[in-house]
Amino acid sequence: LALVPGEREAHTAKLPIRVDFAVPDGWQVEAPWPRGEDGTYHPATLADVRDDLVAIGAWDTHASEVNGFAVTFAFSPGQEKLKAGVVERAAPIVAGMIEHFGGKVQDSYLVLFGEPQPGGYGGSPKTNSMTLFVAPDLPVDFALEGIVHLIAHEFHHTWMRARCQPVDELRFLAEGFTDYFAYFIPWRIGMQDDAAFR
Repeated sequence: LALVPGEREAHTAKLPIRVDFAVPDGWQVEAPWPRGEDGTYHPATLADVRDDLVAIGAWDTHASEVNGFAVTFAFSPGQEKLKAGVVERAAPIVAGMIEHFGGKVQDSYLVLFGEPQPGGYGGSPKTNSMTLFVAPDLPVDFALEGIVHLIAHEFHHTWMRARCQPVDELRFLAEGFTDYFAYFIPWRIGMQDDAAFR
């Protein structure tokens, strides 16, 4: 990580930051920031460096562009059975959110499906990236139904975070508001019908 001398303002200030990864030959690097011609990455702020996720090593990736919004999905070993279903479902959800909220939050985003964990499914959104997981013992069809809701829920957090992130004391309210859109967007784009809510 290299900072230009004399540019150490607040961690959210725009800084000329360069991040380089020294990895063994053949290792893959996926980071959610713009990449320069010299191979270094350029996060916008120190907060991005502290908050965002990076995939290094043997990840199975798929890049999609949705209405000018570039989304890269990275799947760790053990998540292969989810890739086709996730990619197929995620793009319409993201497109529906861009249309509904009147624009994109940023130009690119990285979604990581890390090591499978027991206990259903869950996720955690960051500034330009998020991590999601699905329990390995769930039947694929059932898991993909849950992933529709999960992706819509976690992506809504990115819009909220960029526009009107509430204080932590209102987390319960914010989660309910987010979950509303996690149901509304898939319904609005025809991915779920009224019968799903009976």
